[in-house]
Amino acid sequence: MSDKIINLGTRTTPQGEQYPVALKASALTTHATIVGATGSGKSGLIIGMIEEMVRLGVPTFVCDIKGDIANIAIQPEDSEVRQKMAIRFLTPGGSHGEAVNIFSGIENPDRITSTVTTIFKLMNTKADVASTQHAFLSRIIQERLRARKPCTIVDVLNDVADPPFEYLGILPLEEVFPKQSRGKLAAKLNNLLAAPSFQAWREGVAINIPQLLKCESGRIPVVVYSVAHLVDDAERNFAISMFLEEMLSWMRTLPGTKDLKTCLLMDEMYGVMPPHPANPPTKRPLLTMLKQARAHGLGVVICSQNPMDLDYKG
Repeated sequence: MSDKIINLGTRTTPQGEQYPVALKASALTTHATIVGATGSGKSGLIIGMIEEMVRLGVPTFVCDIKGDIANIAIQPEDSEVRQKMAIRFLTPGGSHGEAVNIFSGIENPDRITSTVTTIFKLMNTKADVASTQHAFLSRIIQERLRARKPCTIVDVLNDVADPPFEYLGILPLEEVFPKQSRGKLAAKLNNLLAAPSFQAWREGVAINIPQLLKCESGRIPVVVYSVAHLVDDAERNFAISMFLEEMLSWMRTLPGTKDLKTCLLMDEMYGVMPPHPANPPTKRPLLTMLKQARAHGLGVVICSQNPMDLDYKG
């Protein structure tokens, strides 16, 4: 893969001469940033890069925050790149694409902390990782995974009302989180599950990266994870963070390589990885991938109208 070339377009000199602009595919394992004002062609460049990835046989994941990447699907059906491409549009919290079960990863032990944090945010309840409520809900999930029991969001609710343990840490559960407090938490969680708008988050395909990469037709997978329809910032950050956490967890299972094996592209970084001290749930998994993905052959391409939207650690 190291000698394969990604063609980005052409450049015109002041004298009117044109020459190609390209880079080695392996260069993307150290990642890339696309910066430009509105209308400068950032989304067009991303779509061009996706087509080049397909040509090279590199599976691609695209986090479509603005909604422009859907244009990748309007390629003529008989075009070479379109025939080689297997596109999937995932729309968490929406129904215009493939619905996504956002809590499908609750059984992922690497995601317990982020999942519990997200649940409290959706309930509009302040409970950081050091709080009793957070520790209690995390323990419920841990106990179910340890016992290899089903671990859906409904199972978690049932255990809130009837916990399978009597101690939280070294102290009796009834002392640190009494039954009355557990009842209030169960009621809040039940209200969340009963809300009609929440149903869209519980149904659909799982964010299972290996499964999404499977393609029986022999075509190259292009998975577009679109959150452009989500107008609420909290919901959008929640959906993106769940996706990035799954990408990070999957990345850690990959063998070491110097070649570009997979690429993740994000078409807008505003609010996703803001400068310190802001720490939205999207920031940690993305920064971790920028630090570690090179060793696993995962290239990350991020796009922004303003470099000040990016934490300097990235």
